[in-house]
Amino acid sequence: MPLAAPNVVRMYAAFYGLEEEPFNITPDPRFLYLNNTYQEALAALGYGIQARKGFLSLIGEAGTGKTTLLRHLLDTLDPSVRTVLLMNPTVSFDEILEYILVELGIPTDATGKLGRFHRLNEFLIEHARAGGNVALLIDEAQDLDENVLEQLRLLSNLETAREKILQILFAGQPELETKFANPALRQLRQRVTLRVRLRPLTPVEVAAYVRTRLERAGATDLALFADAALERVAALSHGIPRVINVLCDAALLTAFATGAKQVTPAVIDEAWRDYAPAITPESEPHAVAIVPAAAMVPSPAAAAQVLPPVEPVFSVAAARAAAVESAVATPAAAPVEVAPPPPPPATPPLEPPMAPSSPATASASPVTHHAFSIPSAAACVAALAVVLYAVSPPGKDVDPPAAAASSPVVASHAVSEAIAATAEVRPVRTESPLSTEEAATVVEQFRTAYEARDVDRLVQLFAPDAAENGTRGIDAIATGYRRMFVAIEELSYTLESLSIAPRGPAAEVRGPFIIRYRESGGDHLEVRGQAEWEVRRREGRPLITALTYRLDPQS
Repeated sequence: MPLAAPNVVRMYAAFYGLEEEPFNITPDPRFLYLNNTYQEALAALGYGIQARKGFLSLIGEAGTGKTTLLRHLLDTLDPSVRTVLLMNPTVSFDEILEYILVELGIPTDATGKLGRFHRLNEFLIEHARAGGNVALLIDEAQDLDENVLEQLRLLSNLETAREKILQILFAGQPELETKFANPALRQLRQRVTLRVRLRPLTPVEVAAYVRTRLERAGATDLALFADAALERVAALSHGIPRVINVLCDAALLTAFATGAKQVTPAVIDEAWRDYAPAITPESEPHAVAIVPAAAMVPSPAAAAQVLPPVEPVFSVAAARAAAVESAVATPAAAPVEVAPPPPPPATPPLEPPMAPSSPATASASPVTHHAFSIPSAAACVAALAVVLYAVSPPGKDVDPPAAAASSPVVASHAVSEAIAATAEVRPVRTESPLSTEEAATVVEQFRTAYEARDVDRLVQLFAPDAAENGTRGIDAIATGYRRMFVAIEELSYTLESLSIAPRGPAAEVRGPFIIRYRESGGDHLEVRGQAEWEVRRREGRPLITALTYRLDPQS
């Protein structure tokens, strides 16, 4: 169906009792859907600006609502905070500096960059002495030239002896992190003291998101979209708000054209056929089922490499809900974002700590990042890490929970390799297909057992011949977990999202993780990366047969 003219849009709004279009793609703060992720992001960014943290970052895929969030943030900051919002960063640094001066009402008759710097510095100091603050918010920051980024770093030199007088927030897509990883920008990367990440909406949140927008558009019937239709929207959009808006708007037009009072799954599919070429996410998963996924907890082993990008995305909250609903053997733990014990360090030495970074939920307190693999023996603790690094031969694969002493560097085996390694021991009998809910539930059970440091419960979730980053066999895996859990304290694990790809009696599950922990009597540390599980039905029961961890290069 072709795009409708404005009067047609008004007609469909009147037909459904709406005061305005509910799914406009403009970043209107009135329609901001505040789930836990967005609330935490707002709180973290507001704190970072008010506490004068200097450089902050907000990362999210295209269409996840970063611009809308920034506009809402502008409305919620204290009046003493003067703000400058830069929407077009594809300009030179001199132009950005000129723009900042204009927005702050500072005379720009000074000649040359040095003169403008001096004017800006004077204004910032005077404003700070009066109890004020200044924040520069840069949207689409992934488009900033690296030379411009380096010059923006120099703005951090505009400070007093006690505090930062200019706060700079970079909001951009994941490509921004890639730019930050450039060794030439390491000084800037080290100054980013607070990092916030947005994730796509879960299926449950998609339904709440659609109904929230309908309500704010004046709808009297919040069941305008049938429950099954909302499930289709969640599956097709992968939880990306912008795609949800385009698809729902197209569906309303399609339903209006046929005189339907409710949007059904058939209407969603029809609208999708017309609009998919334009709005399908860039990396749309083909063989991956989209369902509420259970939160997954990476096991202690982590490979010292980066996993390929996760395709479909599931929220941890939804995953946990699915785990509870499916009521599997192990009792579900509280939905607290607790990270599994940091995986055992690989042979390479720990890298210097990085600035605190947070995913969906940003943490106010800085955390040290260590770029060690999370392999076999769970030497996640710094103390353990030192020992493990000393005794582990470099380049060797290690199981996440393997014994600390035998925790070599996790080899860069992909999940497919781990799966292949266990293929010969798969049962001969034909097993029934494994559902995405079952796979998600097993991972959630693993997460809760990990947080509880219950090795007995953990090993019940592995197949006898399971492989974990090079460590094979349930006994070796259990030994690694026991050694790891003894050496760490205050363990927390966060899995923001996950994808599940059913493969008959098996399923491949992926998800980005963040492990925060404290070594016994030591410092707080943090590890990030991607985890891949193979869950396979064995004798009628879903079990983990392979688990691979890889660290994020920026971890």
